Amino acid sequence: MADKKGISPLVATVVLIGFVIVVIIIVILWGTDFAKERAEKSGKLDEAARDCLNVVINVERNIQDDGFLIHNEGNLAFEGVFIKQHCEGNNPGCGGGCNSGDIADTRVFSTVGVGGSLEVVKSNQTWGGRVTPPAVLYLCAGRFEIIPTKIPSGRGAPMIPCSGAKVDAILG
Repeated sequence: MADKKGISPLVATVVLIGFVIVVIIIVILWGTDFAKERAEKSGKLDEAARDCLNVVINVERNIQDDGFLIHNEGNLAFEGVFIKQHCEGNNPGCGGGCNSGDIADTRVFSTVGVGGSLEVVKSNQTWGGRVTPPAVLYLCAGRFEIIPTKIPSGRGAPMIPCSGAKVDAILG
């Protein structure tokens, strides 16, 4: 019989323990960075939510352009608005395209400084078509919920709605 030699059990155990230690260190380092990043993002979201308390808007009907002027009357800029557009299927000149009760969510990314205004007007789209600022309001929409938003710093941060500053408005 040939004398077979292999790695000794002691060396195999030491190598295995070393491998496990390296894997544990990698997981701990990754977990620490992950936890720091999550805490940082959470802090920025909380800060944006607190900033929402200082956002105050006033919505004024703009008759000549069939839209609204959204005035920033707070002491802090906001970075855009969510507009929930409620379909009024019986709206004259609507041309159809939606059923009464349908809601379209439109987002406008435009910073409005303290004392500044943002204009939004009716587009020539009946419902669900592509709209671009300032023509973001659908022809069939008659009631609107206008909600200012804050965007936390950081890449890819979501818009945070300032629901406490929401204003309901009607056209038509």
